[in-house]
Amino acid sequence: MVNKLLDKFDIKREVDICELDEVIENESGLDLYRIIQEATNNIVKHSGAKKVTLKVYLTNKYVQTEIEDDGIGFDIRKLKENIPGGFGLFNMSERTKATGGKFSFESEPGKGTKIKILIPKNINHR
Repeated sequence: MVNKLLDKFDIKREVDICELDEVIENESGLDLYRIIQEATNNIVKHSGAKKVTLKVYLTNKYVQTEIEDDGIGFDIRKLKENIPGGFGLFNMSERTKATGGKFSFESEPGKGTKIKILIPKNINHR
């Protein structure tokens, strides 16, 4: 999905996704897929990025996902004042919470955006 979408917009990418079978429950895996989909769509629509890095790997307790772009970034303070502009980030955060995980992001004007998602391994909280 990521490669297909970024190909349409000629955005370079580095994608490294570990094997997730037997590590994450189906519903948590679907939530992670939707979070990555939302992040990728946001990058295409808003960032002006030329390169995206997506890494999904395992730690002792988590499936850790990092999505980083070299786009225009944004001022987090202004985003918090303008909730409709941050609705996609809110959705990603809520999906992560539904898995029992942790969601964080960093961004700064002119310096791109980095999203980090931690989802517990082998847990399905629905």
